[in-house]
Amino acid sequence: MDGTKAKAKAAAAATAEADTRYPTTTLTKLAFGSCHMNKATAKQSHQIIWPSIKNKVNPQSFLWLGDAIYARKDKDKDANKETHSDSDSQQQQQQSSIFSVAPLDVLEQQYFDLLTNSTIGYTEFLSSSSSSTSSSSSSSQSLLMSVHGTHDDHDYGANDYGKQMPNKKQRIDLFSNFITMSNEQ
Repeated sequence: MDGTKAKAKAAAAATAEADTRYPTTTLTKLAFGSCHMNKATAKQSHQIIWPSIKNKVNPQSFLWLGDAIYARKDKDKDANKETHSDSDSQQQQQQSSIFSVAPLDVLEQQYFDLLTNSTIGYTEFLSSSSSSTSSSSSSSQSLLMSVHGTHDDHDYGANDYGKQMPNKKQRIDLFSNFITMSNEQ
């Protein structure tokens, strides 16, 4: 994971440098999103979501507000079927027994797919958002779009996990790498 740490440090340095790199640029167009499902986007709406953000907002920066992916590993559903009455708590218990914490390789694949699978549309959004013009007073300069964000439970690979999440540091590193790679597109 030495490469991961180096990339995270480079991303932090690039973020710190942004204020000095564009001292006369005012951020005027910001887009944000969350709760992105690769499978649903690839099947239904990739031609709507990402081009809409690009064409209607043309953001200088995009913020992920959590759940950039929904990576989870399905357990054998048949092995977990039990006979229950239809109470809410029993339904929730059955639901939680169907899904478990996604392994690190599943998380990594989901982020990779988001960055590279053209049917999702994020790749084209990043490449088509290569620059926008912003002006402050009389100066005008080109500003490359940047991507920033924060992680939430599904970015870790499970629903509503907190302190008990295994490999928490590695999961955060995978998300940080995704953000860094989004800025390198």
